Amino acid sequence: MAKFYVQSGNVKMVLQARDGRSAAIWAAHRTLGDNLPFLDDQPAVEVTSNADVSRLDETIRVSQRGFDRSDSKVFETLDIVREWSRLLVALERLSAAIDRGT
Repeated sequence: MAKFYVQSGNVKMVLQARDGRSAAIWAAHRTLGDNLPFLDDQPAVEVTSNADVSRLDETIRVSQRGFDRSDSKVFETLDIVREWSRLLVALERLSAAIDRGT
């Protein structure tokens, strides 16, 4: 797997993924998963400062060469979040099917 530099809003991550789109989805997952307490079994934690919250911008920039590159691949954040959401739904359905034994 290749290494990708992913950035959006105040989020910057270095990730390994098979391609740039996968890196963008993985970054969205890590960012949104940290900010949406209903995605795990942990009790909700009240955020008292907006400075502590990771925020994505309207686009997610992905490069294999580093941050702030003019040649970065640019993805619309909303498209990436939609795809991430569909993946979560598919995983939930798969998990439910396994639990039912079907």
